[in-house]
Amino acid sequence: MPAPPRPDRRRCADAVEQTLRRARITLTMGGEPTFLPHDPAGEEWSIAALGPTKLGYARRFAGALLRRRYPGALVTQFYGKQYPGEPLPRWTVSVTHDPARALWPATGRLLLGPPRQTPNKQQAAILARALAGALGHESRLLEAREAKSASKQPKGWVLPLNHDGKRWVSGAWAFGRRPDVPLIWGDSSIGLRLPLARLPDKALKRALTLEIKDGGLEIFLPPLAAAPYFQLIRKIHRLAESLDLHDLILSGYFPLDAPGLTRFTFASDPGVLEVNLPPAGTWTEFQEHLEALESASEDAGLRTIKFNFNGFEQGTGGGAHLCFGGWTAAESPFLVHRGLLPSVLRYFHNHPVLAYAFSGLFVGPSCQAPRIDETGDDSRSELELALRGAQRVADDPYLFNLLFRDLLADRSGNTHRAEISIDKLWNPASPTGTLGLVEFRAIETTPDAATLGTIALLFRAILARLAARPCEASLTSWGPMLHDRFFLPSQLWENLGTVIRDLARHGIPFRREWLEAFWRWRFPVFGTLETPRGAITVRHALESWPLLGEQPLGAATVRSIDSSNERVEITLAPALARSRGVLLANGIPLTFPFRSASGSHTGVRFRAHYRVPSLHPHIPAQSPLRLQWVDRASRRILAAADWHSWRLDGENYPDRPNDPVEAARRRAERWVPRQDCVGKKAAVRPVAAQGGCLTFDLRHHGVA
Repeated sequence: MPAPPRPDRRRCADAVEQTLRRARITLTMGGEPTFLPHDPAGEEWSIAALGPTKLGYARRFAGALLRRRYPGALVTQFYGKQYPGEPLPRWTVSVTHDPARALWPATGRLLLGPPRQTPNKQQAAILARALAGALGHESRLLEAREAKSASKQPKGWVLPLNHDGKRWVSGAWAFGRRPDVPLIWGDSSIGLRLPLARLPDKALKRALTLEIKDGGLEIFLPPLAAAPYFQLIRKIHRLAESLDLHDLILSGYFPLDAPGLTRFTFASDPGVLEVNLPPAGTWTEFQEHLEALESASEDAGLRTIKFNFNGFEQGTGGGAHLCFGGWTAAESPFLVHRGLLPSVLRYFHNHPVLAYAFSGLFVGPSCQAPRIDETGDDSRSELELALRGAQRVADDPYLFNLLFRDLLADRSGNTHRAEISIDKLWNPASPTGTLGLVEFRAIETTPDAATLGTIALLFRAILARLAARPCEASLTSWGPMLHDRFFLPSQLWENLGTVIRDLARHGIPFRREWLEAFWRWRFPVFGTLETPRGAITVRHALESWPLLGEQPLGAATVRSIDSSNERVEITLAPALARSRGVLLANGIPLTFPFRSASGSHTGVRFRAHYRVPSLHPHIPAQSPLRLQWVDRASRRILAAADWHSWRLDGENYPDRPNDPVEAARRRAERWVPRQDCVGKKAAVRPVAAQGGCLTFDLRHHGVA
């Protein structure tokens, strides 16, 4: 995908930063792009967070980033949230860079790919004793064993350890008559399986552990402050050098009081590998982070796109959310300038392009990032009422957050699933709820870093414009027009133009043409009907897939998505719109109520697949979608083609496309010109009611 001119984007970015400075606002930005392997096989790359290969990809990704951009950085692994139904906490791999010094000079000694040679128990024992001795507590080193195992071999080693601000301290652990540590049942790191509850209340309950795991030598570090933590890292590094050890895994807890560091984290997320970017003070710095990830992902065998079986190309499905805030919560512009968030909510509500153009394949009320007016009939009026009260609670960050928290949620009340999420703004009930951050979640990954960076620049530009001059417009009541109109790419393009012109009026020179290549990728042309007076173009449009009711699955219940419907936008060339022809879709005449410089447009919604369960099981599949351009006077067909949503023979594809060329071939073979129809007479019925302003719902026609 051709990148927008870099100098032009930098001039725009400079204007954004000048606007922010004039408004006396500090605005940091970060993101959460997601990645997939070239062959995303298995549940870990579709629905599951954990799996057999994802951790290996994370380590290779981290290693590639370290080698390309951050030599001397530290790679660690720690553990995060544990969700219901998942046997282990989700792991996270971190790359931490200190611009002032090398945190871990010996990159080659870490496990950042396939193991060179799996360490043996003798090497592990030598390192454990050497490390305990270097800390002055060799006598406190204990062997750890599975509680009910008859094996005489230890599972690992445990050293009770803490730092009191002056020196390393340890303690005596005893578990009855056992001379070792009986581990809690499980297969996670032994640092997470210590029987701490069996120790006396006043006993030291922190420990360093060491074991052979995942083909490497894992050292689990206890919770420590930053200074002793990095002191311990240096001791481990020196021992690894002197003992000539490789394939080390540094895991456990990372200090919370370590400012001034650049930190990328690679997290296990359902179906994808998620990367959390470090906060950037400017768009230029943010773009540098994206480009660093892009080059490293290529080395690791990962990418930001996915090919569906039928050749349709999309993002990973895991999103590329953007976060904005300040260096600290106290500096967050959303808390310092209490008019900014209400302006954002008004502006984004009145410009649906910001919810739909950059999101994924799944949009609408049941998606991961629904608009507020998609979550209930009265949501818009409730938000308008809340906006009027923003100034009354402006002095209390908790009430200010609470004012919008329950409105910015999906239909089930999930406050994380919203177009604009304030989960991390000021919610003291959550460990990460008071960071002063606002997250924009209706953003999916793009084929390259330049495109995602351009989208991020647009969002930063909008925030700068709103900081300069608040938006006080009333919330538009879109009603049914929201999906009928703004699921069509031509309407979104027009709405984007409104945003761009507004930015220009505020001195920000963002150019709409920077997104033209992305638009062609996001809304690809499926096929073209050629006629003597011009072309008829069929391209992808958006469709909302409903969430079905609960169904039993084993001992649990599940809710599935009805993805049987599709939508396309059809565009007539300007000359055709003035001709005496009519376009039939499966025999139904269409009208073209919207005109632009590129022609006249309409949408067609149809049932692409027959599935059970689904809504309306009485409606059969309406694919292929047969399009016929008919001369009104003679009623003869001048051009015709079939658009198939799947393979022409209806069979399953053997696998996903390997590359864009194969994906394009599969898309192309689903567009079938019908020369056998040309010249024949067609039965032209009276023009049917459109059903909506711009979109014709074919499901209402041809069903008994």
